[in-house]
Amino acid sequence: AIVVLESITRCREEGDSLADAAVRGVAEVAGAITASTLTTVSVFAPIVFVQGIAGQIFGDQAVTVVSSLLVSLLVAVLFIPMLASRKMLAGESNPLDAFRGRRGGSFLREFYPRREGASIFAKAYGFIPCTLMLLTFLVLRAALLILMAVGAVLFVVTWPFKALFDLLWRAVDAIYPQVLRFSLSAPLLILVGVGFLGWYASERAKHLGLELIPEVHQGEFTAFLALPVGTPIEESELVYSALEKEVRRMERVNVTSLTVGVEKDTLTREIEDEHTARLTVRLKPDLGSDVEDELIFAVRSMVTGLPEMEVVDVRRPTPFALDAAVAVEIKGWDLADLEIAAQLVADRLESVPGLSDVRSTVRPGYPEARVTFDRDKTLAYDLDLSVVSNYVRDQVLGSVSTRFVDGDDRIDVRVRGDEVLLGSIDDVAELIVNPTAERPVPLSAVATITRVQGPAEIRRIGGQRAVLVTAASSGDDVGGLNDRVQVAIDTLMPPGDVTVELGGQKRELDEGTRSLYFALLLAIFLVYVVMACQFESLVQPFVILFSVPLAGVGAVLLLDALSVPLSVVVFIGLILLAGIVVNNAIVLVDRINQKRIEGLLVRDAILEAGRARLRPILMTTATTVLGLVPLTGWLLGIPGIEQFVGAEGAELRAPMAIAVIGGLTSSTLLTLLVIPVVYSLLIRDRKPAEVVA
Repeated sequence: AIVVLESITRCREEGDSLADAAVRGVAEVAGAITASTLTTVSVFAPIVFVQGIAGQIFGDQAVTVVSSLLVSLLVAVLFIPMLASRKMLAGESNPLDAFRGRRGGSFLREFYPRREGASIFAKAYGFIPCTLMLLTFLVLRAALLILMAVGAVLFVVTWPFKALFDLLWRAVDAIYPQVLRFSLSAPLLILVGVGFLGWYASERAKHLGLELIPEVHQGEFTAFLALPVGTPIEESELVYSALEKEVRRMERVNVTSLTVGVEKDTLTREIEDEHTARLTVRLKPDLGSDVEDELIFAVRSMVTGLPEMEVVDVRRPTPFALDAAVAVEIKGWDLADLEIAAQLVADRLESVPGLSDVRSTVRPGYPEARVTFDRDKTLAYDLDLSVVSNYVRDQVLGSVSTRFVDGDDRIDVRVRGDEVLLGSIDDVAELIVNPTAERPVPLSAVATITRVQGPAEIRRIGGQRAVLVTAASSGDDVGGLNDRVQVAIDTLMPPGDVTVELGGQKRELDEGTRSLYFALLLAIFLVYVVMACQFESLVQPFVILFSVPLAGVGAVLLLDALSVPLSVVVFIGLILLAGIVVNNAIVLVDRINQKRIEGLLVRDAILEAGRARLRPILMTTATTVLGLVPLTGWLLGIPGIEQFVGAEGAELRAPMAIAVIGGLTSSTLLTLLVIPVVYSLLIRDRKPAEVVA
């Protein structure tokens, strides 16, 4: 819409009437804006093929943007020219003239009674419809007056900005043609300078770091705690309650929630029982991410200082089901070898800087009492083994005999032996297994009871027994951490046939990066195809595609300046840049081609096109950049701005916005110089016969 309005305004400044300016203005830029819109649409098609977290986050966004862009194209080429051709909207008439009558009188007079009798409207439509029409007119006129008053206030408020813009625009409009002439005269210098910027950006890109998705700070975290296996829930509750009170006394803590143990029928990803607990801590509002990190460190230090605490794992809530930042998969068949290898890996991870909360799925099993029946003794006492074993189970664990129905709830009624009489293993050994017989037989007479430790879990990955050793990041990027972990485990010599490999977020990151690279290449190819069809040339699209690496320069430098690591969110922003940054070059090259068709030489056509397209290029870039600023979170320091820009989840949106802002800014500034230089080098002047033809 900006390009169309600028073209219509320029045609009016050249002397065209409103209607002619609207028609000619649209005709000159219709092809360019159609191609630029289709290139932006083309970059969203490859997002369908992106897998993993990136596909989940941005799949729906692709559909939204494509539909919005197509509608905006129709509005720009049809609706905007229609409005620009109206006198009132073009500023050539008083808005109140729209409500004047056919004879120059007020429109209200048509409703007033005249000397001859009732008004024309009253005679034709009746008094009630006439009154409704009069009220409607009054409402519309009042609304128009209010809009005019608001417009006047906005004009006064924005006048300083308009004056500043006019001052800057006059300076840029005067300087740019001189700079463009110099660039065309010294193309080698421009290309060498741009090449140096590209080399510097590639070097800085190596230091950006890598992560799957940005960590989202929601002012809340949960500590997963564990005491020694077998600790009764009563003792666990005492320890954890005292810990919760200490945490709640901290200055920046708002609310805490403690859950000790877990219900028997609950399915969780963790190994939880009476000895475990979850401590959830919510911070006071309006605290920054640095405060949250400090509080997590303080809570972790407090918990690890307790001698009876065996496991500490602090996690933030995340909107996605993500694996651990670092996860080492240890596969094999022998459980003893797996346990030895897991301990070796855990020791290596403990020595890697930047890691915390190292955990292994090899845990001490739960204490059990194993009852082994002697079949010979069972037969000697004339007992049925199945009946006796079922009886012992029902006495100790109980059996569900019926269910109590309370509305929609179904509550099991479990019948079991007296807990007082069966309070210990010795009491269970004295349990009478044939209560109805004349000679009572205790359980110890037909079975032996041994104390054993059962397995905590048996995990399988790909059908093979496996142990998982995980660790959390203490602030470093995931890519750098996993590289250090890979170096640490490369020299590991696991026992037996055990294999050790890196998994977790590293694997998801590698898979997502591969699919994003494919999506980026496919987007560039589709953009090239659209431009080749638009310009009916195979060379000119290559000229325009020079703006894509120019965008990468600005994106990398801005990310490096703000210490933002690369992630799938940043990669999505780079894919979007592939379709956005070519728009300015398309508008510029299209104008150059138009002037060459009119008979201008390449250099003259470039100079005229650069001056004519400078304003719409800068305006479209400025509006896009300003529209992305709220997504970066830079405005959150302004009091009360959170309710407008959204403080929650700003970390997830900011990297993409920062990448697009940096890439679009650098691409625009460099496009105005580099694209004309490359065009002048690749496209030669036509011969006179070709011009005539």
